[in-house]
Parts: sequence; C-alpha cells; structure tokens
Amino acid sequence: MRYFFLIIALFVTLISKAQLSAPGMSTVRYTSYPAKDPVYIYCNVSGSQKGTLNASSPGGTAPFTYKWYKWNDINKSFETNPFKTESGVITSSVNNLDEGSYQVVFCR
Repeated sequence: MRYFFLIIALFVTLISKAQLSAPGMSTVRYTSYPAKDPVYIYCNVSGSQKGTLNASSPGGTAPFTYKWYKWNDINKSFETNPFKTESGVITSSVNNLDEGSYQVVFCR
C-alpha cells in the first residue's frame, strides 16, 4: 500500500489557536514538540489521491489573510513565496495537493 504523507506546520500571527482539517484523510497523528501540530495522512493503493486542507480561525475578528507555502526538499525549508494567498476571508482551503509538507500562515 502506498502512503501519501501530508505534513502540516501551522503558524499563527495575532491569534493563539487555529483550526486545520483535511477532508478525506485516512488518519491523523500529532507532532511531539510543544505545538502539537497535526500530521494528516492519506493512504491509497495507486498513490493517485490528492490532499485537501482547510484552515479557519476558532475566534478572533475576521477578515483574515491566509498564505499557503510548500516545503522545498532541496533547500530544506518552506518556499519564500506562497503558492496561494487569500485576503479578506474567514476560512481558506487548498486542494489537489501532491505528496509533501505544507504550511499555512494567517493574520488579521
């Protein structure tokens, strides 16, 4: 069985907590460092399943700006330019994600 790993690092500016979900994921595990960030795992035999992530604030005053970044295995860091930015929204989603690690940063 091929495993599709989708690792999420969530950084929050001006907000203490955020909600992150991954519709269709097979399981979730949490990191062991103090932030307890979720790691969502998609599993399927063919390896063709794509990931989806949704980010929303559990509180605070909307609207927010969300910036999504992908991990660069060559540089061993998240890309400096987001692959998606949404401003003036309450929630943000990305879908059709390939295997890899993703980060969402949001602020007011």
